Amino acid sequence: MTDVLERIAAYKREDVAARKAALSQDAVEARAEPR
Repeated sequence: MTDVLERIAAYKREDVAARKAALSQDAVEARAEPR
């Protein structure tokens, strides 16, 4: 079970990194809710 969770966590880390790299800082700020 631990191996499965580790694989999922690794996949998600890669996915998040790829999505962050795909979005420019301006796009990220445009999506953010106003403070």
